[in-house]
Parts: sequence; C-alpha cells; structure tokens
Amino acid sequence: IRPTLDLNFAATKVLDDRITFKRNGVATYTDQDGLLKYASNNEPRFDHDPITGESLGLLIEESKTNLISAKIDNWNVNSTIKTINAGIAPDGTNTANKCIRGPIATYQNISFSVTNVPTGVPLIMSWYLKAAETDSIFFQTNDGNWINATFDISNGGTNGGSSIDDHGMYAVGNGWYRCWVRFDSASNTLGLTFHPITSSPISGNSVDGTLIWGVQLEEGTYPTSYIPTDGTTVTRGQDTAKIIGSNFTDFYNQSEGTLVAHYYSTVDDNYLAQLENSSTPGDDRIGLVNYAGYQGFVETGNSSQASIDNGTPTVDDVNKVAFAFKANDFAVSLNSATPTTDTSGTMPTVDRMMIGSRHGGAYDVLKSTLRHLSYYPKRLPNAQLQGLTQQ
Repeated sequence: IRPTLDLNFAATKVLDDRITFKRNGVATYTDQDGLLKYASNNEPRFDHDPITGESLGLLIEESKTNLISAKIDNWNVNSTIKTINAGIAPDGTNTANKCIRGPIATYQNISFSVTNVPTGVPLIMSWYLKAAETDSIFFQTNDGNWINATFDISNGGTNGGSSIDDHGMYAVGNGWYRCWVRFDSASNTLGLTFHPITSSPISGNSVDGTLIWGVQLEEGTYPTSYIPTDGTTVTRGQDTAKIIGSNFTDFYNQSEGTLVAHYYSTVDDNYLAQLENSSTPGDDRIGLVNYAGYQGFVETGNSSQASIDNGTPTVDDVNKVAFAFKANDFAVSLNSATPTTDTSGTMPTVDRMMIGSRHGGAYDVLKSTLRHLSYYPKRLPNAQLQGLTQQ
C-alpha cells in the first residue's frame, strides 16, 4: 500500500502545493551552507545542521518575542573596549562586535538593562560567541540573585554559576557557539553583562577579546531560532501549516488510515500532526503526538476513544513514529518498538490536517523540525508499523 500523502520535507526542501502555510514576521534558519538565513513573512523554513549541512526538514515554531531591544552596538561599556563590526557573524555579514578587556584592574564589561521583563515565568537568555583572542567569556545578570556562568568558546565547555536553572552551548560552525542560560524567576528589570576573560583574570591588554552577536531573551525553557532586533523588541509569529478542502478529502479515507512521522524532538509534549474537524477541533480528532504519555490519540464527540503509549520519545534526537487507526483497531509503534494496541473505539469525522500543531494551530506547536510525514489510506498491519519506525 502506498501513501496518498507523502511529505518528505528534508529531501525536497519545498512545501507541497496542497499545504497552506502562514507566519507573521521574519524568522531565521540555518541553510545548507551553514549560514544563518532570514525567511520573510509567510515563507517556510527548511533547517539544516550547521556543522554537517544535513537537511533537517520543515521548522515549525511557536510565536516568541526577543525582549532585547538593542543590538550590542548600543550596549554600554565599563572599563573595556567595544569594537563594532569587528568580524563575520553567523549570518555571513560583518556585524559581529568585539568585546576587549582593557588593562585596568577593575570591573570590566559591556552591559544592557532590560525593562518590563515577565516575572514568575521561565526565561532563556541566548547569544552567539566566537573566540578572537580570549578563549572564554563570563555572563552575568543581576536580577537580585546574580545569575552567572562561564563559557569556554575554544573547547565548548561551560561552568554554571549561582542561581542558574540550566545552561548549555552548541557549535554552529566557523568557530561560533550559541550559548544559553535558563532562569525560572527574575525581577521586572534585568541588568545583563558580558566579561571577556584573558589569561589574566583581572585585566587585559586592550587587544585580546571575544566576538559577540545575536543576543536574545525570551520566555521559555529552551532557546528558539534567533529573532533579530534593532531598537525595539521583535516578535516572530507562529508557523502554521495545514491541508484543507479538496486537498484534504482527495487523500483522506474517513474509515481508516495510518500516519507516520520522522522528526527531531527538542521538548516533550507537542503535536506532529492532527486530523481534525474544523468545526469541533477539540472534540473530533486524531492526533500523532510527541509525548511521553501517549503518541496516538483519538477523540470522537468529546469522548476519548484511544490514548496509546508506546514509550518515550528521545529529546534532542530523531524519532520515528507510526499510528494506525480504524474503528476498534488502533496501534502505535515508536522507534521500532512492538506496537501497543487498543481494540475499542469509534472514528471521528474530520476535514483538515494540521501539521506541527492542533486545534487550528492554537495549541501544542511542534517547536522543532519535521523531516517526513506520510498518510496511508489503510490501517497498516502491526509488523509494517514497526518496520516503518526502524531506527
């Protein structure tokens, strides 16, 4: 049996004509050459591994706001030197700024104050760093707790300081790293500082420094794609993809079917795809889910028909999942596991497919890349489900 819908986003790097796509605002992604690129309004993004160039598929993210309102060009300096446009940034432009530690044995940094910061919610601070002459940099924010961490930008190591809930860094090519810290509580105003570290931890030589670019502060528990700012906070709209009307009915079988997805997971609990009724999307639906609690979910007339758990998706890695559905005959296989089944339940009537979200795009946005999504108009045998998810 062949799929009637076969969306190989990683291979084609284009949207099928049947898909309606929307996003308000500019967004970024990594191209196959390893450079950060900018996608215009309503332009889909096909992301790549910045080191290997591997195609990762369609990037679907929720709306986020970069709360930083100024580029480092306009940050303050304290007993140090800031050089504008001193190096090639991750997007290939000569816009990276250099923070140089001066010879004065005193507190030295570049700094910026962020006001109207949301309180009582997790926050993620991220930025791009590259070693010029100094091999590490010290980040600090004063929200009353003096959150701080040191990042080794020559060897890729980190040293968490006080009050940090999580932190990390990953290489993005050409010597650049994207570094981040998470703090789950903050005051309404944050003071942010960066200190370049030389071989002498107290003073420098007015020459050696670190390249900094792309600072971002956002709500959440992990860093999303970079949102450029220049004088004001900027919001990246949500990516919403769907198939509706005759484009949907032409491939869909109301009585039975199978959904298969290959995807990269960055966080637990979000939707890969949902077949739903546009009038009652929360009551009549078939969901393929990236979630530790269940990967297949069916609801008819506001009554749960199947909720099938076949294991836990692996965060920060590729997963493969298949969900077969038919009245009184449901099954899920995750990452080649023996399928879990459910032999009781009715099928809902649906008229659209949401890709990377559910309920018309209102909930559970994927927050990652979808490599391959396919739909078969038959309830495939359990052995085939397991075979389609072989790692």
